[in-house]
Amino acid sequence: MSGGAGETLGHLLLSLCVLFGLYLLAGGAYRYSELGARGVDVLPNLAFWRELPAHAAGMLESATGELRAMLEPGEATIVAKEASDEPSSASKPLLGRKSTL
Repeated sequence: MSGGAGETLGHLLLSLCVLFGLYLLAGGAYRYSELGARGVDVLPNLAFWRELPAHAAGMLESATGELRAMLEPGEATIVAKEASDEPSSASKPLLGRKSTL
């Protein structure tokens, strides 16, 4: 008898960890031997890994803001555009949301 979904999820996570480890080893070996990188610079795609937390936080903030806007009924308002050189665009109202943050 098999373990079902839990066992499958465990195998998937183990496989992802092994692949990530191989990625780090192969990329590090290449950067060390071919590019002469040393120290933390051996890590492949170092700039990406340094920026990842900020990108993840930005995506999370955007997603929670969108979810909050969907869950708060009655917050829609009509917002007029600022006056511009084009009279036709200045007279058209836009549908907007009040910021509650």
